[in-house]
Amino acid sequence: MIRLAAIQRLLWWYGLNEYLNLVLVTEFPKSGGSWLCAMLADILNIPFPRNVAPKFESSIMHGHFLYHRQFGRTIGLIRDGRDVMVSAYYYFLFENERNGYAFVQNNRKLLAFDDYNNIEDNLPRFIEYMFTEYAKGTFKFTWSECIQSFYTNSNVHIVKYENLLVRPRTELEGILEFLNLTPSGGEGIDEVITFHSFTETKRRQSDQFEMSFLRSGKAGDWRNCFTDEAKNIFNYFAGEALLRAGYELNNNWVHADTRA
Repeated sequence: MIRLAAIQRLLWWYGLNEYLNLVLVTEFPKSGGSWLCAMLADILNIPFPRNVAPKFESSIMHGHFLYHRQFGRTIGLIRDGRDVMVSAYYYFLFENERNGYAFVQNNRKLLAFDDYNNIEDNLPRFIEYMFTEYAKGTFKFTWSECIQSFYTNSNVHIVKYENLLVRPRTELEGILEFLNLTPSGGEGIDEVITFHSFTETKRRQSDQFEMSFLRSGKAGDWRNCFTDEAKNIFNYFAGEALLRAGYELNNNWVHADTRA
């Protein structure tokens, strides 16, 4: 059923997006896409079929795709790739309410760390994994390729996760303007933002898992985890993309004291 639902969502993205007036939101994993889609669904009062088969109706569609001309107007959500690596580390290697035992154990088998809680020692190898073995999978790509795809296509409206954190209303209004849509939900934009804030969403979650899907949510957490080795490896694979996305002005961060 899960695989069938995934195939349906793929068909919706590539074949029915204009016919059904779908709102397409794509991202590199762990960039905040589910959060953004949930807010848009409430603002526009349309469904957000998350990890389930979509119905034949206008919906918010969330995916992890490089831009394709068949998509038309698309929202491309990006996040500082260094924070993405940290968030992905905890998602791939610890169970939470969105992943399961098999997923985590498979990743642990591939990476085979001695102590999975020791992110500082493990992160360099994990970053390398995300830019090599992981990206070789079907429909998978690197964070750098994601940045390249979004910044070279005028039909992509780029939204930064960090801007959503500090000025959510402005960013959401920009999305609506780009899509030529108006709010139609029962609640106003400010009420939707409050309801879906990190604090409120995490409070509503169950505490039965060792690691929550919503672990931190803040920007710049990478500074607490990146060693000099991790910085050099990330810069090797994604230094140019980091500059293109405006997260750094030059490569000085690699040699600077970046501890928060």
